[in-house]
Parts: sequence; structure tokens; C-alpha cells
Amino acid sequence: MNTTLTAVRSSSGSTDRVRQQARLARERTVTRVGLALVAWGRRLDARLTTEAVTMSRRNAELANALRDGTYAGVSTLTRPSL
Repeated sequence: MNTTLTAVRSSSGSTDRVRQQARLARERTVTRVGLALVAWGRRLDARLTTEAVTMSRRNAELANALRDGTYAGVSTLTRPSL
């Protein structure tokens, strides 16, 4: 059995097509990464604004008050009446 490998040079058209597809893939990747970085920056800015910090503190205080009130109600229910 006689097998031969022959290397054929690719045509210029297919090389150009592959290069164009690679370039377009890089452009799509760069665009997606850029948009992800912009969104991340906006989320970071939103977390650092004074309104966001104030709202976060207010929500934490409200949660603490509700939690304390809930536990106080539960603890009064479990006390034996005299």
C-alpha cells in the first residue's frame, strides 16, 4: 500500500476569508469586553453614590428593627405567664 501526502498551498481567497473571520471575531470580543467593563463600572458607581449608601444604611436599619421586633415578639410569647 503506497500512501502519499501532498501539501497544497491554500488559495488566496480562503486565506483572506479566514483572516476576515478572525478579525471580526476579535472585534466582537473586544466589543463584548468593553461593554462588560462599562456595565461593571456603572454598577460600581451606583454602589458608591451617596443615595445608594444612604438607602443601603436605611434598609439595614429597617431590617435590624424588624428582626429585633420579631425576636422580641417571639420571646414574649415563650415566657411563662405568672
